[in-house]
Amino acid sequence: MITIIGATGTIGRHLLRIFDREGIPIRAIVRDIKKADVLFLLTSNEPGFAQNAKNVGVKHVVKLSALGASDKSRSWIVREHCGMDWTFLRPHAFMQNWLSDIAKDVKENSIIKAPIGDGKVPFIDARDIAEQERKQLVIMMSQVC
Repeated sequence: MITIIGATGTIGRHLLRIFDREGIPIRAIVRDIKKADVLFLLTSNEPGFAQNAKNVGVKHVVKLSALGASDKSRSWIVREHCGMDWTFLRPHAFMQNWLSDIAKDVKENSIIKAPIGDGKVPFIDARDIAEQERKQLVIMMSQVC
C-alpha cells in the first residue's frame, strides 16, 4: 500500500489525482502511517518521524526535499534513515508560485526578482513533480511487495 502524507498540498493533491486516474490503490492520511509499505513524505523535518515509520513497518520512503539539501547535512533525517530505503526528490521552485502575488509584481515591473545573484533556478510545475513522485512510488511498491 502506498501512503501519502501531505495529500492536500501543492504536490500531494496532484499526486492523488494521478493515482486515482490510474486506479492505483493509495491511502491519504494525516498522521497515521500504519500498514504503509511505501511512504510519500512531505512534512516538516520533525525528529523521530523516520524511526516511527520504521517501527510500524515502512520499507521505503520517498521524501520531497528542498533546494540546497545535502547528504552532508547534520539534519536528524540523515541520521535516522538507516534501516529503510529512501529516495529524495529535490525540485527547486514551483511554477505555481508565479501565479499568485509574485505574478502581479512581475507583470507590474517586468522583472523577476529572486535572491540568487547571477544564478539560474529552474521552475517546475507541481503536476510534473507529482508525476515523477508517482513513478518512483510505483517502482518502489513493486520492489517491496
